[in-house]
Amino acid sequence: FREGGDAYLHVVRPGLSGRIQELAQLKLQYEYALDKPSPLAPEHARNGYQLSVDGALQDGALTWGGRFSSRERFDHNAVRTRATDTLDLKSRFQLARSLHVELTGALRNETRFSRAGQQAITETRYGAALGWSPSERYALGLKVDALDREAEPESAVLGSGSISWFPRPDLELK
Repeated sequence: FREGGDAYLHVVRPGLSGRIQELAQLKLQYEYALDKPSPLAPEHARNGYQLSVDGALQDGALTWGGRFSSRERFDHNAVRTRATDTLDLKSRFQLARSLHVELTGALRNETRFSRAGQQAITETRYGAALGWSPSERYALGLKVDALDREAEPESAVLGSGSISWFPRPDLELK
């Protein structure tokens, strides 16, 4: 409960987790939330679930993971206002002791409901990164991400990079 007594946020989030032999960690979680952010605001509810799996192969040289989540939001009259499904995938491969590559991908579908109808938004993301640390004092990172939205004809490509120097264990210059 928040100040004023008529504002609150209640959340229930049970979950299960376990290992699939030595290959992966599996986690399943459900969430229900009832939210009234202020005394004058209407009450909203949301619920959803998430399934995630993380694993490693080749003594940790290859790590991977994925997460699927589905969430719905309801207004104060229990009418669904939004539904979102998200799939995230990631992997990292250690090519050598000082060199690794990462690959990521994500798919997000969101549907907004109103009296006028439904509006669907689909978004796809791709990413690749390269990390190189030739010594304990130096590191280089390069990353490229691409974003495609169904509603927009063009895709966005974002690139970044960093060079780091660690002259002392408690100091990093980037």
